[in-house]
Amino acid sequence: MKKIKLLFLSLLCTASLFAQNSQSSTRFLDKVFVEGNVLGTFEQHDITTFGLHMNVVYDVLPKFRVFATLEGGTSLIDKGDLKTYKGTSALGGGLGYSLFRDPKGGIVDLRAMIGTSVGNVDWKQTVYGIGFQWKVLKGVSPILGLGFRHVNSRTLSMPNMNVVYGTIGFSI
Repeated sequence: MKKIKLLFLSLLCTASLFAQNSQSSTRFLDKVFVEGNVLGTFEQHDITTFGLHMNVVYDVLPKFRVFATLEGGTSLIDKGDLKTYKGTSALGGGLGYSLFRDPKGGIVDLRAMIGTSVGNVDWKQTVYGIGFQWKVLKGVSPILGLGFRHVNSRTLSMPNMNVVYGTIGFSI
């Protein structure tokens, strides 16, 4: 699995180097933006997750970006008579590659991320995700996302999960 991840990462980096254009900003603040999202997953193992998600994104090259991510969430558990919840928070990072840019400044990214639980949380986990993110306009803009996540649980009472997720939010 590590070899596949390393191969994917190296192909992503190589592709971004050859796909650059000469029109890029040199100011640091023009290359940094912040995203705030509401995240939700489809139910699996009678568990549905909702949460808040924040990314700080830096454009390394015109088509290649790195980001730090922070998220806090609540997982609703509905197993017959048992109805409860578990809280979690995660800190991580990821890489993004711009697949499409429109003239109005909209961007469609392919993003891969990894995050792990921080603090004293109910559900300790490591999250791996890959998905598409659409920033509609340049500057302050609504953003939409859709992707796949693998949740590797480190809490004995909670299962590992593979879920489809969606996000909606704003980018500044």
